[in-house]
Amino acid sequence: MIPSMKRNRNQVGFALPTVIITSIIMMIVLLSALTAASSVQASLKQNYYDRVARNAAESGSVYAGKCLISGDYSEGVDITPRTNCKGVAVAGRLPYVQNTPHLSSTFAFRISSVGNE
Repeated sequence: MIPSMKRNRNQVGFALPTVIITSIIMMIVLLSALTAASSVQASLKQNYYDRVARNAAESGSVYAGKCLISGDYSEGVDITPRTNCKGVAVAGRLPYVQNTPHLSSTFAFRISSVGNE
């Protein structure tokens, strides 16, 4: 036998455990990356929903302020983007602050007086 072809008993079968260990390490790294990407995606989605909700709330707040300043409003009726300050539907107005194929946002509020009873 040629001396370069002789192998030590400890060197036989070294490649298979190396490949298995490397594969397991790569799988763990890829799983960690997938988990991180999924977490980032969920966080971005929640931030978007929060921003849409905040925009709807701010729109309702501004609209309520304008109704109160004008003094031309009806108490106890629902006021939405589609209605005027008296709660009467206005032609051509949409019922949403934002309307996309996957998400719609709106607001509704009532003006009521508080007495010293």
